[in-house]
Amino acid sequence: IKAWMKKDHATNVTGRLVVKGGQIAGVPRDISVALQNNTDWQQLSLSFIPTQTGVIEVSVYAEYVSGASNAYFDQGLTVSI
Repeated sequence: IKAWMKKDHATNVTGRLVVKGGQIAGVPRDISVALQNNTDWQQLSLSFIPTQTGVIEVSVYAEYVSGASNAYFDQGLTVSI
């Protein structure tokens, strides 16, 4: 799974791409990747191998750290099978 994200302040906000564990066999724990502390567009990638066929929910998080700021998500999510 790949997604493009960016922050408008390097340290006032965090951003993460997340697949919650327990949704499908073979993925027992949360899998996540976080944005680096810069304001560039970054391609975040997650990889996992489920042991059954099914559907998963992918989440994007932006969390307050210390000050007003924004995290942006490009709607072009890529899933490779």
